[in-house]
Amino acid sequence: MPKPSKASAAANAKAAKKPPPHLLTIPLELREHVYTELLPEDASALFQLLLTNHQLSREAKPFTFKQPLAFDGQSELYSWLPRVDRRFLRYVTDVQFKLHDIDPEKIMGALGKRLRQAITAANSAHAPVGNPYDEACDWEIERLESAFSYLPNVKHFTVLPSTDADPRPSYHMLVSFSHLLSRRFPHLVTLTNHEEFLPARFLSAMQNLRRLCFSGMSTSPPAEVTALVRGLPNLVELEINRLDADTSGRQSDRYSRIATSHLCNYAELTRGLSRLESLAFYGESCDQDEDDDDEDDDDDDDDVAEIPEATRIFMGALDGHRSSLQKLQIFANVDASYESRVQKKLATFKTSNLVHLETFHAHFPGFDFLPGSLRTLVLWSSSRDVPFESSMKALVKTARQYRSSVPNLGNILINLDVENWERVSGARHWLYEQMEYLGIRLSWRYWDGFLPK
Repeated sequence: MPKPSKASAAANAKAAKKPPPHLLTIPLELREHVYTELLPEDASALFQLLLTNHQLSREAKPFTFKQPLAFDGQSELYSWLPRVDRRFLRYVTDVQFKLHDIDPEKIMGALGKRLRQAITAANSAHAPVGNPYDEACDWEIERLESAFSYLPNVKHFTVLPSTDADPRPSYHMLVSFSHLLSRRFPHLVTLTNHEEFLPARFLSAMQNLRRLCFSGMSTSPPAEVTALVRGLPNLVELEINRLDADTSGRQSDRYSRIATSHLCNYAELTRGLSRLESLAFYGESCDQDEDDDDEDDDDDDDDVAEIPEATRIFMGALDGHRSSLQKLQIFANVDASYESRVQKKLATFKTSNLVHLETFHAHFPGFDFLPGSLRTLVLWSSSRDVPFESSMKALVKTARQYRSSVPNLGNILINLDVENWERVSGARHWLYEQMEYLGIRLSWRYWDGFLPK
């Protein structure tokens, strides 16, 4: 065996002395990828990196500002801004914000005195012009807009819901806040609104909006909400979450003398969105204010007016999107006697381009009705409705029979409301093997039986 040359021996010795690679020796692009992956998984670990050394602190700090920032009231925003390095505020793109009422005790001087005298008249339909409470609210909104001006690159905004323990703002303040949104954030890409008494007119300024999530409730008239949403030229994702709606009426009492929150016509709203790619509908039951008997329905034998509201809205929302829709998530408590109609409506997507379907197992139309483009199927299954073992056997039977019609289906997630997993472990293992044999990756998740949010 020949001896290694001196040059080779020197190279080997140098390589042996070379320290192993670590975070600071890999290229910057790879370190940034580490920061991006680490923050959503373990934010505390990333903050620890900031304390390690100056280089890591300088590189990782911008990524801490790229996470969604949540502010429970404007006081949190006001106290946070002076404590941060404003050079990094340009990295803030996602804000979650809850609007609070003003604190009369913090309004000093003549305005504070007048405010405390007129505070009880603030929500009266006969409130005098120049009400000091309204003046103080307008002053607070101006201060809030000035604070938001330090966040110039916000693209994702969430209006957080108020709880009974929160100081809810007056309706006048909500109206002023809606104007602030249109002035300060006209370039939003996604908007989530949980405040049902926020007028919807500010949507007209958000022509770049691609994703909208709201409950379908607004103090704007239903026809105006429908026109405003339809007028968003780039909107491709819509989520209507009725689970966040105020069904108790507690919030309504706060503004009952000034404004009324209306429920929009979901089916009418979605019909005009010809470019919709993702539709999510969460709801238990709905009482609509206006007559929508002209909604389309494929079954002419039944009187449409006799179909429960939730079922009618559910089926009507599916019309008109077979060519554009790629992701569909439907959760609604549909009357059991109409489940076959819901399945029939879902089955019309056989000719669609759908790649993701998520719905209750009871509404699942079967593999024979799924489009060939489907890649992911998510089912929410209740063991209270149908025995688990029998429902899973039926699922496997249809999957075997119609596997060739869904060649792209690679993932099935089943959410099951079974607390004792050991009781169904045998059936789960059997189903996993059957799906694996068909080339489908099966996964499980526990849920508590309530509608998912």
